Amino acid sequence: MDHLSDQPIVPGSATASVATTVPAVSATRRRWDFLVRAVRLLLRRFAYFAIVASRPLHPHAPFVAVAAVLLAVIGWMSFLLWGPVGGVQDSRLPLLAPPSAVETYIEGQRTYDAELMWSSLSEDVQTQRAEQGASKEVMQTMAEKERSQGLTYANYAYVGGADRESGGGMYVYAVDVEAGERSAKIPITFFTDENGQVEYVMSPLDR
Repeated sequence: MDHLSDQPIVPGSATASVATTVPAVSATRRRWDFLVRAVRLLLRRFAYFAIVASRPLHPHAPFVAVAAVLLAVIGWMSFLLWGPVGGVQDSRLPLLAPPSAVETYIEGQRTYDAELMWSSLSEDVQTQRAEQGASKEVMQTMAEKERSQGLTYANYAYVGGADRESGGGMYVYAVDVEAGERSAKIPITFFTDENGQVEYVMSPLDR
């Protein structure tokens, strides 16, 4: 056993013990970790301030929720109407000019003239109304009642129209209606036949 101690020790010839080393973290990884921490901090701060700022609105939470939904719907519809189309096919309806019968009905409605409104109706509708007791005279009586109540149709803004499968069309107007000190904007839709004569008028005032 003693002859082993006489052998010279050559540096590096012996088996060295394994040393534990910590791998160096790259600069990219450090920057990424810093960014993640910063984003988390900002989100926590934003959530905190949002909760604090919303406390006065708690009694009006239903109103705020409805307003937020309406704003989102209006924003989405605005994007669909005026946003970029790109490669997607444009499905918006073309702007169709309303037939003269619709304009005649509007003039009669504005001036309480049942003669104009009656003349804009198709012959089939005139016959049906007469059989149901809703003659031109009855229409004039209703117009005079609206006049006596102070109901006026102040302005008609044409929104747009579309063709119907039956061959006619539908035309939508936004109408400013006034009654004394009260006023409102309501939609009125005119349905016409293939000849452009009025078949039906849909208005919230008829309900």
